[in-house]
Amino acid sequence: MADVRLIVPADTTVTGAPSDCTPHTLSGGYYPRRTGAPRYDCALPYWVLEDTERSYDFSVRIDTVVPGATGAVSIHPEWGEFAFDSDTTNTKAVLAVN
Repeated sequence: MADVRLIVPADTTVTGAPSDCTPHTLSGGYYPRRTGAPRYDCALPYWVLEDTERSYDFSVRIDTVVPGATGAVSIHPEWGEFAFDSDTTNTKAVLAVN
């Protein structure tokens, strides 16, 4: 089991988030609303293989155009580390809004 983490790019606002994604502060703390959070952790309720595909539908508003604005998408185990995965360079990606 794992979580997919979305870090929202600067100067954008999430206006709609899937029900299986929990809003958080950037450091992972409690965030009081479903929309507008800087980070979302989304449940991935099954084992993840190298060819696993999953999508999450977010609605995002660009508040200010910032050239090169990026966020991130990454996968994390529910607890601890991926002990069986010696190469974690493929567990994250840049999320670009341009």
